[in-house]
Amino acid sequence: MDRSLRNRRFGGRFGVVTALVLAAMVTALPMAALAQEDGASPAGTSAAPDDEIVFRVGTLTNLDSPSVFTAGGCGCYEMLFLTYDMLFNFDPVTLEPGDLGLATDYEVRDGGRTWEITIRDGVRWSDGEPLTAADLAFTYSFIVEQDINLYKAYLGAVRGVEPPTFEAPDDTTLIWRASEPTRAPLTPPWIPILPEHIYGDMTLEEARSFENVPAVGSGPFVLTEWESDQFWTVERNEQYWGTTPTIDRVEFRVYSNEEAMVTALKSGEIDIADGLNPNLWRSLEGDENITIHEGTAGYFTNFAFNFGGQSEKADPNPALEDADVRLAIAHAIDRQVLVDNVLLGTGTVGTSVTLPLSPYHWDPEPGEEIGFDPAEAQRLLDTAGYDDTDGDGIREMPDGEPFELDTFVQSSDPAAVKSLRLIAGWLEDVGVLVNVDVVGGGEAGTRWGNGDFDAYVWGWGPEPDPDFILSVFTTDMCGVWSDGCYSDPAFDRMYEEQRVETDVEARKQMTLDMQRYLYEDNAELVLYYYNQLQAYRNDRFEGYVPAPQPEGFLVMGWGPYSYINLKPVEGASTASTGSSGVSGAVWIAVVAGALVIAGAVLVLRRRGNADDRE
Repeated sequence: MDRSLRNRRFGGRFGVVTALVLAAMVTALPMAALAQEDGASPAGTSAAPDDEIVFRVGTLTNLDSPSVFTAGGCGCYEMLFLTYDMLFNFDPVTLEPGDLGLATDYEVRDGGRTWEITIRDGVRWSDGEPLTAADLAFTYSFIVEQDINLYKAYLGAVRGVEPPTFEAPDDTTLIWRASEPTRAPLTPPWIPILPEHIYGDMTLEEARSFENVPAVGSGPFVLTEWESDQFWTVERNEQYWGTTPTIDRVEFRVYSNEEAMVTALKSGEIDIADGLNPNLWRSLEGDENITIHEGTAGYFTNFAFNFGGQSEKADPNPALEDADVRLAIAHAIDRQVLVDNVLLGTGTVGTSVTLPLSPYHWDPEPGEEIGFDPAEAQRLLDTAGYDDTDGDGIREMPDGEPFELDTFVQSSDPAAVKSLRLIAGWLEDVGVLVNVDVVGGGEAGTRWGNGDFDAYVWGWGPEPDPDFILSVFTTDMCGVWSDGCYSDPAFDRMYEEQRVETDVEARKQMTLDMQRYLYEDNAELVLYYYNQLQAYRNDRFEGYVPAPQPEGFLVMGWGPYSYINLKPVEGASTASTGSSGVSGAVWIAVVAGALVIAGAVLVLRRRGNADDRE
């Protein structure tokens, strides 16, 4: 069920759509067969010494690029978490800014405009060079000066505001100055800190195209191998300043479909499988060597409206400007049925644009929900003047044309396809014809960019802090990250006010009010939050650390915690050997699955490279 981005913006805020194609899989097939013949390592990974402790992760998510400046899907974010430090990492319990980062303390002055941040002493890059506050000042300054959309908003570098500045008066002090009050350092800024001695003389284009393998970072592991659509490998960073991981090497193996990944898990060729669909996940229950884990929701699926403005080609249905029409559509959709029938209960009904795991999450009070009520939907549409004048069951617009909505959904997300088909049926029941177009990822991105739709089903994987996902609904985000150019001056003012509010509790209430505003105005419909379904071999490793605790992600989540704390089960074999490679049976499953399931992975918009969108 992996969609698979941690949009945590750039994802999460960010996102571009991609799919693993059959051609790549077929190309890899002879490589796997050769590996079986001569004992070589699977899918191109190099063999590790027999005494190395190797942890293998099965994923549907590709590492699109090893470049820090072109990060796309959640594979990229997992690599960044393992290879680099941030100013603050996410606390594994609360997902608030934690202490497993480069900052050890901070002082705020000048009404929130100046932050003096103490940087951890004695840290070294993986190549042995010292890491100092100058590296942080360089990283942040480079992003601001080069106007890198992927990261700049984390730093408070937004339109109409004088950009912040950064300096390092000594090795352990970072001075962050902003032109207006900011809480940006505590968002936290989801930016990997880069070595100035590697990137300092590069242009932006050179930095984007930098191969970065092997990477030089300060995190617990180092990226050492990568082949797109097949695998990537990280090895323990012997220079790491924190707790030394027991694991020597982590191999991420990319699968084109879940059936192949489950086969690999059962055979012991991988240690954990991430992003399973409910049926496959439940099929593993009862296997004595496998434990299934239902992680809290990391994404939501939405029904987004087009309000016009994304391009000159955009020609949205004017009915969607009517708040009563949007309310009627909301009442016509049975979100609980979507959870029960599409997710098979492994999720919850959607309400606001933050996730339930966020400390800033808002839910309506009992009795205030916009629930399934077809009769109310009919009444609202009647009152708004959309009548079925010719008796064919479909209402007419004021100009006499049928009330139709042209919608699209990506073929690579079967749950979203099923959801939209159900929605089309419910809306037709109240007199609105929905034309469903199931498209590939490339076409979906083009149609979104051109505003060539009335509505679509897609999704987000927002971060714990709500700033980015709330910014998506501001007028300035039209044509950048906005789903459909929603624009409301009152909401814009609310966003700006929360952005400069430095009191934590006051800001939290402001963000709750903003979520309520979007919900009641039906700026878009959050259909459901879907849980992350994972399964792991309980006879191989122990010590998984979910984030957030107690029911968060074991891997592909919010930090390097499991990788740092895992250790082999006593007596388990965890070395990398030829026999632990991708077996012929797995590749047969890959081919069979590909014939049945034509797509692979939807990468949600949370972090994608938006630099070409302005």
